[in-house]
Amino acid sequence: MKKKKDFSGKTKEWIVSVLWALAIALVIRTLLIQPYRIPSGSMIPTLKIGDQLFASKCSYSLTAPFTDKQVKKWNRPKQGEIIVFRDPQNFSDKGVFIRIISPIVWAATISRVDLDPHKDFIKRVIGTPGDEIMIKNRDVYVNGKRLDEPYKVHCFPYQPLSGYSIMDNWREPIKVPDNHYFAMGDNRDMSSDSRVWGFVPEKLIRGKALFIHWPIRRIGWLK
Repeated sequence: MKKKKDFSGKTKEWIVSVLWALAIALVIRTLLIQPYRIPSGSMIPTLKIGDQLFASKCSYSLTAPFTDKQVKKWNRPKQGEIIVFRDPQNFSDKGVFIRIISPIVWAATISRVDLDPHKDFIKRVIGTPGDEIMIKNRDVYVNGKRLDEPYKVHCFPYQPLSGYSIMDNWREPIKVPDNHYFAMGDNRDMSSDSRVWGFVPEKLIRGKALFIHWPIRRIGWLK
C-alpha cells in the first residue's frame, strides 16, 4: 500500500513538473523569445538554409498574446538590424485559435511541431521611416549617401545598365513612409524583399533576430 502511495505521489509530482515546464515554455515563446528555422538562402552568408535562431519578441514592443497588436512600443528597428516580420503580401490576423494552440504543441513536442500557418520573413533593415532610398548599379544610397554593406553578396555577374531594373538600378529614389521600413536580404540576387513587394508595416514586425543556436559550428550572435 505504501509503495502504491509513493508511486502515485511521484507520478503526481512528475505531471506537475511537466505542466510547469510547458507553462514556462509557453510564456517564453508567447512574450519573449521566438525560435525560427531559416528555409531559404535569401540571407546568405549571414544566415544559411537550415540555421536555427532565436528572435527577441520584446526588443521593440510588447504584443498582445496570440495577436499582432502592439500594446506598448519602447524602441524602433534601426538600420542594419535583422528583423522577423509577417508576410506583408498575405497578412491576415485570422486563425487566433491556431495561434493559441501552436505554442502549446510546440512546447509539448520540444519545438518539433509548429502549427502556426502565418508565414514569417527575415530580412535586414535598410531604410527607416523618412529615409530616401535609391539603388544605382547595385549600390544602395540612403539619403544621398552610399551605404557600406560588408554583409551583402551577389550570385550573378552584373553589367551596368542605363535602363531601369527593380533589383539593381532605379530611375528615382523612394521615400519610406511613416511607420514602415525598407528591408532587403543580404543575398541580393536571390531575395524577394522590399524591392519587389514594398515596405514593411511596423505593426507586422515580430522581433529582432539575435542568436544562431544550431548547428553547433554556427552558434553566435547576429550582426
